[in-house]
Amino acid sequence: MTGPSQASLAYLGSFEALKRWVKGSLPWLNVSNRHGEAFEARATHYRVGSSLFLTVRADACDATRSPHPADAAHPGCIQVIWPLAGRTEVEQDGRSFGLEDGELAVCDTSRPYRVSLAGRASLAVLLLPHDAFPGWQQLGSCVCGRSIRQSIATRAALAALMSLNSLPADVVAGQGGPVLSAVKWMLGNALLQREAAMGEDEAPCGALIAKARQHIVEHVADPGLSPDDVASALCMSRRSLYLLFKAHRLTPSKMIHDIRLNQVRRALEDPAQAHQKMTHIALDAGFADYATFSRLFKAHFGVTPSDFRSRHRLALCA
Repeated sequence: MTGPSQASLAYLGSFEALKRWVKGSLPWLNVSNRHGEAFEARATHYRVGSSLFLTVRADACDATRSPHPADAAHPGCIQVIWPLAGRTEVEQDGRSFGLEDGELAVCDTSRPYRVSLAGRASLAVLLLPHDAFPGWQQLGSCVCGRSIRQSIATRAALAALMSLNSLPADVVAGQGGPVLSAVKWMLGNALLQREAAMGEDEAPCGALIAKARQHIVEHVADPGLSPDDVASALCMSRRSLYLLFKAHRLTPSKMIHDIRLNQVRRALEDPAQAHQKMTHIALDAGFADYATFSRLFKAHFGVTPSDFRSRHRLALCA
C-alpha cells in the first residue's frame, strides 16, 4: 500500500469495471456478483503513505480474500470497516455477522475473510499496516471477526477520514499525515478498550470456545464428529452449546467445517503432499464425500481445491 498521497473518484458502471478497480486497489480480493447484469458501483479512495482509505457503494456482491496468487506479495494489513448505508456482512476466523448502524468491524487481511454487500449498500474502509497498533497480534485475535459498538472516538475517526475524501490530491498530501496520525490514535484506544472489555466480560466463554475448538482439532479426522460430541466434551447440553456459540456469532457445525477446510488448505500447500490425491486429503480431514468437500471449499476460499493447488504451485515457481 505504499505510495504517494493521491485521491480519486470512480463510477463503475458494470461488474467488470468493479473487478478491474478491485484488482488495482485491493489485489488480494476476489469479487463475485450477486445482483445480475445491471450492476452499478461507485468508489472513492485516497492514499497517505502506507495507509489507504476508500468508500464503496455497490449492488449486491461478495469480496473474499483470495489465497493465491496476488497475496503472495501482500504481507497483510489491518482493515477497519464502517457501514454507511444498507446491510454489510463480515466473516473472519469462523465468525459471521451483519453490521448494524453504530457498529464497525476489523479484519486482518493476512487471513481469509469475506465482506458481503446487500443491494446498494455502502461502506467506508481504512487499511493500515500491522505496526499501526502496537501489539497487533494479540489485539487482532480479540477484535477481528466481531462487531464492535462504535464510540465517540471511532465516529470522530470516520468523520476525519471522510473530510479528506473530496479534497484534491495536493491537499490530501499536505494535510493527510496529521489526520491519519490522529485517526490511528483514536482507533487504537477504542480497540484497546474493546480488548479490555472482552477480557472482563467474555473470558470464561472464550475459554469454553477454545476448549471446543481443541476438541474438534483432535477429532477432526472422524467423519462422524458432531455438535453433540462437542457438547459432551464440554459437559453441557446441546442447547447450551448452541447458546454459547451464538453468543460468539458462531455455530458448532461451521467451526467443524472451517477447521477441516483449513487442514485441507495446509495439506494442499505442503510440497510433501503434492502427489497426494485430493480425495484422500479430504477424507483425512473428516469429509465424508468429495462433492460436499468441494462445494464447501469453493464457498470458503473462492476457488476449487484443484485450482487452489495449481495456483499455489505456480506461486512457488514464480
